[in-house]
Amino acid sequence: MYNTEKLLIRPHHLLCMTCFYGGREKIVPIKEDNLFEAIDIIQKNPNIPITLKQGCCMICPPCASYDPETDCCTGANGMGLRDQKKDLDVLQKLNLKYGDTIPARKLFNLIFEKIHSTKEICGWGDGIVRAPEWSICGGEKSGSEDENYKKGRKASLGFLNGTR
Repeated sequence: MYNTEKLLIRPHHLLCMTCFYGGREKIVPIKEDNLFEAIDIIQKNPNIPITLKQGCCMICPPCASYDPETDCCTGANGMGLRDQKKDLDVLQKLNLKYGDTIPARKLFNLIFEKIHSTKEICGWGDGIVRAPEWSICGGEKSGSEDENYKKGRKASLGFLNGTR
């Protein structure tokens, strides 16, 4: 990822990046995904272009559910459909579409202006899990993911306001 001139990221992963940032005392790489790497790249270059990608993106390859042969997520319980819905909900909130390319600073400003809570996207509006296929990050009504998002949003992911 560090050698790219633009990031290819699926829309809901932008929220995951914010939760990741807001939910950790220290931001360090993890083996499960490339959230740290994407944040690090953006912090170093806040104007790097981000293209909104359909399906798996640059965040996905380290994940155990990522299949490099098909470039698809093989996560259980309908993860593919669930994540597609989250992507579409983010796009709708931002009035954007797959393939749009926007500088990171502008894109995250738009996200933080339009999406105030993960409940809007990841919690299906009300935070109630109605089926295992539609689980919510952090668990039903746990609030932990929303608190992480709010912290990451307030800190502007450590790059909009110059903090790390």
